[in-house]
Amino acid sequence: MNKIQVQENLAEQKLVDELCEIIHNVVTSSSYEVEHENTLDYDCMTDDIDQHETEDSENEDPTFRTNREGYFNEQKDFLQNFTLDYMIKKIYEQHGAKRNKFNEIEAHVFDMFENARENYLPAHDLDLRRWALQKAKEISLGDFSASAHWVLMFKRRHNIVSRKVTKLVTRKTANDSEEIVKLVDKFIDDIRGELNNYRPEQVLNTDQVGLSKELHSRRTLTYKGEKTTVGVIQSHNAITHSYTIQPMISLAGHVVGPIYLCLQEPSGRFGERVKENLFRANNVIVTCSKSGKLDTTLVQCWFDHVFLPSTPRKSLLISDSWTGHKDPNIYAKSKGCKRVEIPKNTTDQIQPLDVFYNRQMKSIIRK
Repeated sequence: MNKIQVQENLAEQKLVDELCEIIHNVVTSSSYEVEHENTLDYDCMTDDIDQHETEDSENEDPTFRTNREGYFNEQKDFLQNFTLDYMIKKIYEQHGAKRNKFNEIEAHVFDMFENARENYLPAHDLDLRRWALQKAKEISLGDFSASAHWVLMFKRRHNIVSRKVTKLVTRKTANDSEEIVKLVDKFIDDIRGELNNYRPEQVLNTDQVGLSKELHSRRTLTYKGEKTTVGVIQSHNAITHSYTIQPMISLAGHVVGPIYLCLQEPSGRFGERVKENLFRANNVIVTCSKSGKLDTTLVQCWFDHVFLPSTPRKSLLISDSWTGHKDPNIYAKSKGCKRVEIPKNTTDQIQPLDVFYNRQMKSIIRK
């Protein structure tokens, strides 16, 4: 008896599944096509079938007929329990659960991506697929393959693109990002208090900018599919050796004093022939070093020949934490000059020259 009941339950379940599939196909179909079978002897066939059914019914055993009718009545009563609303609900539960799993995978992959970028770790298409497949295995979604199309649509949905890494930091710097934010906020609060004691033309910022002797463009328009894109330079030495310029600006929005220019000379000083042919301008003061970079002595020269003649007696000088700026003896000649140091690793966010001036100046020089 139990075996018969199990078979009936399986048959009932199969019937319900088939009905659900039929209803789902009807609901989701955009068009319908009805087929008609036309035959010449359709009426004759119907008569023959009816005649055979009548004969079978007359010859049928009464007990078997009663059992058969009872079985069909039971099946009819059973099917009446599965209303259209019930079957639609079952379809929604089956497909809705799968959609929820897709959404769960999407959320997991995006969380992993955000975590990677917050820690400055690289992320590629392969990583997106790996995270998706791991989550699919975890939630038992075996037919999910994280195809290339899924990866593409995922990136479009979240506005993710592949970009060249333009800045590298050490892991320590990355881990100190919260501390850097605190330093930035503290410096801004402190400097706002100082600004109340000075006029805009008395608040000054200076910074050193290293430039290659020959600035070349790293990008160009060219033909699609080109295997090697070649650019021309005058000298390899010119793109590996640099010179330094040091501008100064005020809070009033003006360039203050002449530009301080440090050229590279092998001996660390200009020869007589170089001095004779050196171009001189009123808004540029030229010096040199072996490396083309400034040291403490050259910063002292900048203070004496650029800063003092060009600034008010009372001034607030904002500069970075480079060692050459830290020597207090440099500023001893000016009693009215107060220097404020920008915290280390924060200049790209709060130093005015870095934020508003240097990039534009480099662009002009490059052109």
